[in-house]
Amino acid sequence: MRLVSGLMVGFLSGFLICLMFAMIFASGVPSSWLVAATLLGGWAITSYFVLRGTASTGEVWARGGLIGAAEWLCVATVALIFGAKIAVQLGAVMPTEAARTGVALGAGLLSMIGGGISVVMAIVCLIMHFMATQGMGEVGRLFSRRPCPYCAELIKPDARLCRFCGREVASKAA
Repeated sequence: MRLVSGLMVGFLSGFLICLMFAMIFASGVPSSWLVAATLLGGWAITSYFVLRGTASTGEVWARGGLIGAAEWLCVATVALIFGAKIAVQLGAVMPTEAARTGVALGAGLLSMIGGGISVVMAIVCLIMHFMATQGMGEVGRLFSRRPCPYCAELIKPDARLCRFCGREVASKAA
């Protein structure tokens, strides 16, 4: 599950990276090699970094939340750049001053909406990070077990009596 989560986080990250590169560097429809290189490259690099040194799925999602928040904040900046790019490209071909003003207002509105959505998504990613971080401790506490010294069955760390063999065991907390 850890590997699947890492690949999923990596794919989402690669998609955002691809989107940002297309918005900044492509004029018109982005080329196939740009899409493939940024999507697959972002996917591979992010998957590597979220999986490296992690022992649980929760750690993968916690790292993915931080990376996602940083990427969404970058998307907010890219939305501003993209809005300016659109305003310049379309403003140059508009015949009247009113049309150029309309293009500038529309591009500004596009930038504000894109930036707002990006900031909200960054907050969602930070919430995901904190939930994964807090959840790791809770899950570990709920499912931690130790072997009974007599029958070797797994029992809770605070158990005083083994539920399998019925013998008294020293509590690990004591």
